This record gives sequence, C-alpha cells and structure tokens, in this order.
Amino acid sequence: VLAIALVLGVFFGMKYAGNGEQSGEVDILSEDITQIEVGEMYSNLSESKKIAKMNITIAVNDPDLHTLMESRMSIIKDEINKSVRGKTEEDVVGVNGQVNLKTELLKKLNEIFKTEDIVDIYFNEFIVQ
Repeated sequence: VLAIALVLGVFFGMKYAGNGEQSGEVDILSEDITQIEVGEMYSNLSESKKIAKMNITIAVNDPDLHTLMESRMSIIKDEINKSVRGKTEEDVVGVNGQVNLKTELLKKLNEIFKTEDIVDIYFNEFIVQ
C-alpha cells in the first residue's frame, strides 16, 4: 500500500508541479496568454500560380509585447508574406507543411522582437488555391 501511494504521489506531483508548461508546451488556458489577430492574408507561392489564403492569430505572454506587436502589424504581415512567398505549394500542404511554417514564423518573430514571449501561432484558416 505504501509503494502504491508513493508511485501515485510521484505521478500526481510531476503532473501538477511547475508553471503549467511541460516539455515545451504552452498552457493555452493561462490568463497570461493574450492573442493578437493578424487577420486574413493572401500570399503568392513560389514557382506556382497558386496563392495561400491565411487567417492568423499570434499568442504572446507579455502584455507590453502585445501592445508593441499590435503597433507593428505591418512588420508582422511583411515577415509572414516573405516567408510564405518563399515556399512552394509542396512546402505548405498538409499538416507537416503548416507545422514547419508555424515553427519558422515563430522563430522569425521572436528574433525580430528580441523575445521568447511569442509562444504560438495559430492558422485559423489556411487554404491553397
């Protein structure tokens, strides 16, 4: 009985300890996370006559950064356009394509704003036509 209690104690202690983040995941229910609506965007794809239609939201965990990013929306949209225009249709199709694009955008935006507080990018809509 003592061994079972110990195992359960360790399990629940590890599960609920910390700040809500485990293995790089962000606690999306945290009140510290705010969202910035980039909105609907269209971008040409490289080596193709097709375009990508996107509706993007950015999650940040710093209110000051949120305000700064909203005031610099043209820079954000420009970086998204540059990244997408450099991609071929094959680069962005499917789940892997979107995950890779999300990772690239997250890294670029964190570099531009010199922060690690941009925690996620959501594609509310992503269509190639």
